[in-house]
Amino acid sequence: MRNVKGKPTKGRPSTRSIKLRDAVEQYRWGIGSTVAMIVVVLCIVFLPLGMGPVRQPPMSILFIFPILMAIIFFYFNRASK
Repeated sequence: MRNVKGKPTKGRPSTRSIKLRDAVEQYRWGIGSTVAMIVVVLCIVFLPLGMGPVRQPPMSILFIFPILMAIIFFYFNRASK
């Protein structure tokens, strides 16, 4: 085990390093997560190239989206209490 400065530590590891190691083991970022991230980035970059001409969305859709997001926010806010 090494400390912050890169020098080997003597004896037992600190509780901070144990907590950090436990967090890393619990929320692991493995090869599957990396591949999923790359696939999403590639889709975001290359899928718009296959789209046809784009029109402006109707005003009703532009008003529905923020209202829907506010409803979801208030629902989660009440559900978490």
